[in-house]
Amino acid sequence: MTAFEKLTKRNAQAFFEAYLDRKDAVLAEFIKKIETQGGSSQAELDFSPQSLVPLWTWLWPRLRLADEHPENQGQLPMWYAVEVSNNPHGNTPLPVETALWIDGLAYYFGDTVVKNIPDAKWAICTDNKAAYYNKPVIDGSVFIYPLNNMIVVTMQAVNKHRLHSDKALLEVFKILQNYYEKYKSRSST
Repeated sequence: MTAFEKLTKRNAQAFFEAYLDRKDAVLAEFIKKIETQGGSSQAELDFSPQSLVPLWTWLWPRLRLADEHPENQGQLPMWYAVEVSNNPHGNTPLPVETALWIDGLAYYFGDTVVKNIPDAKWAICTDNKAAYYNKPVIDGSVFIYPLNNMIVVTMQAVNKHRLHSDKALLEVFKILQNYYEKYKSRSST
């Protein structure tokens, strides 16, 4: 797959639409799999910021790294080739199962932000100087920079042995929430 910064506007839009078109199905499968494997119930996975803590606590020990990228990349999420295997800055191989967990978690985290921070929305990063140019992101007037939900959860997974905290994703959410509160207070004065 071509690097995002080389995509045409049309191809970036097509990737974005394909990325969002699969979101609901990925989330449904992700939540069902968590519940059937002893994690939180569907009712508990309600996209509230607090649901990020038991979700991450349960998922964290299931995430693994690999020595090499999987040979059959057809089983991997659509972002894997660009975000992981072809990325010179983040080339940490992940087994298929971990990549699939991260895929669901990235959508879950993204939807948690969108549902709980006013003005946050799924978008394409259009700033051609930004690291996330042409990528699906969470954006809105509250954000200084667009949020790449995939990078947030991938970095948490890759660095899990150094950075573990049950509240890691909640802490990222709270940073975004604080940006919103500061933005709201500035715009109301």
